Amino acid sequence: MASIITSISLDPETADIRDRLIAQYGFSKWIRECLYRYAAEQGETTHSQDEGARIRGLCNGLLVPTCRLCWPEGRPTRDGWIEWRMGSETKPEPKNAHFALPDAEPQNKRQTAPAKVKPGLLTRFILWLI
Repeated sequence: MASIITSISLDPETADIRDRLIAQYGFSKWIRECLYRYAAEQGETTHSQDEGARIRGLCNGLLVPTCRLCWPEGRPTRDGWIEWRMGSETKPEPKNAHFALPDAEPQNKRQTAPAKVKPGLLTRFILWLI
């Protein structure tokens, strides 16, 4: 899917909220997820499969894109989906749960990339020889 670049202006207070609550996620990804969830809550989203193709009322959780009405927390694991098809009573847990919206606990700050480690003396000598 093509990306459409949009700018958004934050004041210092909302920038601080963004830094505290969603620092470990990409801001664009978080905004897209909020829009998807809002559309589903407003009834703007439809199932990804016809009613006759659903398994025990749920759209196939392994299809892309995943039905946001049947799987609002995220796509199920393959094993979980198979268990559901075989008659499991509990709905499968998401493979990678979507992140929590702002009413959840604050997340940890984004981790920085590890610093590059300088090669050891022997490695530098071998590279010098080459």
